[in-house]
Amino acid sequence: MHFLALITALLLPVVIDSTFIAETAQATITIGSCYDGDTPTSMAGEKIRLACINSSELNGSHVDPLPALAALDFLNDLVAGEEVLIRCITKDRFVRTVAKLSKDEINIQQLLVKKALLRSMQSKQRNVAGVSADLFAI
Repeated sequence: MHFLALITALLLPVVIDSTFIAETAQATITIGSCYDGDTPTSMAGEKIRLACINSSELNGSHVDPLPALAALDFLNDLVAGEEVLIRCITKDRFVRTVAKLSKDEINIQQLLVKKALLRSMQSKQRNVAGVSADLFAI
């Protein structure tokens, strides 16, 4: 009995640490709105950075407003107010949840790349926290 208590005491902090998210963790969430073409926010206020893709910027030193607004409008029309399946991967340096999203069995990132609204980061993608960042595997 003491052995089980010791194992639980040692492993519990790992399990509840909010910076550790297993890639297999899936849930259904509702998206409130989108900040830009690769960052939606859930109705609960969680900022989500879409994994494996990159949108043109609306702000900052690398602003490219026309494609940035096109990606933002498309993503908002697609997911704002909608339930989506989220597969969490990790947290980024801005404490956003890095995740893959799907809606009606459609991979959101893949759709955005196919529509030429975003760039895939596949060529320069590396494993994030030991998790493969395959855009097309949801």
